[in-house]
Amino acid sequence: MDITPRQRIRGGCREPAGSNPAIVRAWCPVDITVAPRYSYHMKRWTTEEVEFMVANHDTLTIQELATALSRTKRAVEDYRLRNRITMSSETQRAKSVRGAATARGARNGMFGADNPNWKGDRSKNHYFYKLRQMARYPERAAAGRAVAREVRSGRMKRRPCEVCGDQNSHAHHNDYSKPLDVVWLCRAHHRERHCS
Repeated sequence: MDITPRQRIRGGCREPAGSNPAIVRAWCPVDITVAPRYSYHMKRWTTEEVEFMVANHDTLTIQELATALSRTKRAVEDYRLRNRITMSSETQRAKSVRGAATARGARNGMFGADNPNWKGDRSKNHYFYKLRQMARYPERAAAGRAVAREVRSGRMKRRPCEVCGDQNSHAHHNDYSKPLDVVWLCRAHHRERHCS
């Protein structure tokens, strides 16, 4: 049985491809006539494998596809990306919700409205809420931007918290109409000031 140069290199032998296999076998400590166990990267994709992947990529996970095709997850993912085999948006949404359910603890009944931290079906799009706050309170947003601009330019220095001396401080505005008149507070004291 003749061996390929790739198998020779994987077996630990660096002999040229045209050398006699019997001599290489005697020289190499590893039995290189046996194909490597994990030779997925050397296998070409057959038409049956491609058809199976196209037919089942919406219903099976990457791990299930890899197991069914006897390939690694990386090989399956790379092939899907290279050949632009994508899931439909409905399937992506269903898989993400299913994954989020297990990640958030759906097994112990802590998912959705059963979770004590439930916020009433809020979106994961935090930028939407930020834009909504900026639209509701434009004066507050403009004051924050003005302080950020001054600190970035070096005309204003960030100071430690005026209560506890913590270096990681925020600018607190007592009056948003005076954007550069700020009190520097750490996160805890800033929250305390707003709540009181």
